[in-house]
Amino acid sequence: MKQEKEKIEFRYYELPKDLPILALLGEEWELPYGTDLVHFHNHLEIGYCYYGEGVMCYGEMRTAYDKGTLTVIPKNYPHRTDGGQKDIQKWEYLFIDAEELLRSAYPQKQMWVRDILRRINSGCLILKEQESQELTLQVRLILEQMREKKEFYRERVRLSVLSLLLDIAQLH
Repeated sequence: MKQEKEKIEFRYYELPKDLPILALLGEEWELPYGTDLVHFHNHLEIGYCYYGEGVMCYGEMRTAYDKGTLTVIPKNYPHRTDGGQKDIQKWEYLFIDAEELLRSAYPQKQMWVRDILRRINSGCLILKEQESQELTLQVRLILEQMREKKEFYRERVRLSVLSLLLDIAQLH
């Protein structure tokens, strides 16, 4: 019997030129998860689950998620969110060009930047809120800054995301 190959989808996100961070926010991300293909992105993906539950599939691994779960998925890393298509769930996402942010912030430390990027891209993190309250708070604050767009938000988001990237590297 011939085995059918699984289809994998590439999802390309173009980031703003003035800030290498894109936030996917709002009602558009309230939906039943689980109908999408395994996919990968051209940037680091950080997701926050406001409500819902299911299983995050990445590589051969499957990890349960629910309200308050934070996901950190390296660029070019195949994954999918399987909510069982049961109920509406709400996620919001940040897509980050980690390389651009780190290289522009630390132009004299390129070897160090390579090490940080290697750590960030070494695998997925699926974290429950109680496991990583500080990281979750950082992500939620960045999402709110991106939503509200108050004065100096670009600068604040840039600095907040740099701090977040260092914390993620430290977890690896």
